[in-house]
Amino acid sequence: MASFLVSSPWLVPVPASPRSSVLFQRVEQVEAARVAERHRHDFWQLEWARSGEWALETDAGEMRLKAGALVLFPPGTWHAFRYPGRGESFLSVKFHVENAPALPARMLPVPPGRFYRAWRGCLGALLAEEPAPRNRYVLAGLLDSVLARLLAWDTREERLPGCVRRALEHIGANAGRALTVAETARVAGVAPGYLAGVFREATGLTVKQAIDHQRMELARSLLRYSECSVSQIADQLGFGDVFTFSRFFKKHEGLSPRRFLTRAE
Repeated sequence: MASFLVSSPWLVPVPASPRSSVLFQRVEQVEAARVAERHRHDFWQLEWARSGEWALETDAGEMRLKAGALVLFPPGTWHAFRYPGRGESFLSVKFHVENAPALPARMLPVPPGRFYRAWRGCLGALLAEEPAPRNRYVLAGLLDSVLARLLAWDTREERLPGCVRRALEHIGANAGRALTVAETARVAGVAPGYLAGVFREATGLTVKQAIDHQRMELARSLLRYSECSVSQIADQLGFGDVFTFSRFFKKHEGLSPRRFLTRAE
């Protein structure tokens, strides 16, 4: 089934393509507990959680960033990180963007969907290469492509019911966690039955399908790019055991996690 980001009628091109220029990038592993105090800046920031989990605080509240989560902070967005120091690994990119429309200063979680899954794969492949000067331009091109997609979505947000927007943000920010429809509806501020109806009408998916899209996207990313075992990935995604995870994965992918991993190598 096509993702809601592919099939949604409000997804149209932005008037001018974004043009990114990378200011700073690094992949870091945190070995000691530390806090990045609440701050904001006049450039964009991308954070990709590669392994582990830590706390992220924004004006919208506090959440947990887990392996696979990928978020963007437009200029002026207040944010803070608290790392427990257990080997958490992340990619951080700071960059300027020309031709970006004015946006609210709030976090943009990168949502589920086939386009974003392919985009993460390209980003992971780029990081796996030896650093080279030209890679900065390739990275800028990747940022342009995801921003064009996200900004087209975001600038049409007024067409989304508020509860659907809040539900999508909650699903995107909880990267692969075993969310329930009831919990998602509670965060969205409406009854589960009401959310089910308006969510499907607005996106073409059920709430459960959107949650499963997010979990599968993270599962594929972890299998391809992390050093975690299948059992560790199952635990990280909140499955009771590896067999339940394997059944879930095969249902959506048509392959077992181990078979998928063999083909990806």
